[in-house]
Amino acid sequence: MSRYVPRHLAAEEDEKDIRTSATPAAPSISKKTVASVTLAVPPKNKKRENPKPVKQEYRLTAEEAIHDIDDTENIFPYESGQAFGYVPRVNFGDDFILDDEEEEKSGAEKARDRKNELYLYVQTVLESIVAAFLILTFVLSISMVIGASMEPTLLENDRLVIMRLFYKPSYGDIIAVWAEGLPNRETGGTGEMIVKRVIGLEGDVIDIDRETGTVYRNGTPLKEDYIKESIDPSNLGNAHYPVTVDENSVFVLGDNRNHSTDSRYVENAGTDYYVGCIDLRYIMGKAVFRIYPLDRIGVLK
Repeated sequence: MSRYVPRHLAAEEDEKDIRTSATPAAPSISKKTVASVTLAVPPKNKKRENPKPVKQEYRLTAEEAIHDIDDTENIFPYESGQAFGYVPRVNFGDDFILDDEEEEKSGAEKARDRKNELYLYVQTVLESIVAAFLILTFVLSISMVIGASMEPTLLENDRLVIMRLFYKPSYGDIIAVWAEGLPNRETGGTGEMIVKRVIGLEGDVIDIDRETGTVYRNGTPLKEDYIKESIDPSNLGNAHYPVTVDENSVFVLGDNRNHSTDSRYVENAGTDYYVGCIDLRYIMGKAVFRIYPLDRIGVLK
């Protein structure tokens, strides 16, 4: 049975309905945490100026409620569109404090890490020493120039880096060789390492002009801008020219031609020292770099 209600009274009843919708109590914490939110949702197919609020509940499982939620003290209201209600405030607490056992374990791990770091450091140092030894033994070596036989290219006390590994002689190379026929200044015996320049290879014919001191290789005069001076006729040595370079050997000369003992001096009954053609087995390597003195440091040519 319907009854007539004046328009202004109907509006007052609607407002009374809204006011009597009590604010939901703060949710209690349980395995199923409930967050109550009051939403203002207009009814379907009905136009009203003040829609009646509809209460909806959103439930959180215990697994989703990771942190503690206070009951009543830590709640705050929120407003989004036409929705009004209260949302519990999250309390993160102190979740990152290690217990005594974990602290002791952490200390043990730190000590083990320090031991590992020390082991790696010692290992690196030893590997570096071994690598340096192998390099200096089989790849590179340091040699010091004694005497003036290679002036002006090399001076006495120059320190040179000698490349040993896979070296194959070529014309013009500055090489360190072992001259077994030279007296050793340190031991008093025979055999000394010297530094000279490659002039001829296996099978080459080397000749020296007795008047001008010009060196010929296979009939062609050499253009030698690296020498200090031409060979004086009195410094031709005891070799018989032209000289054919022995098999697996090289012919070497010093850049300071008049003050050098080199392949011009060969072994015979009348000499106490000699160099002659150098067997490839006695080549110690190629001088590639000068590391001292610092004002003359650089690649050798």
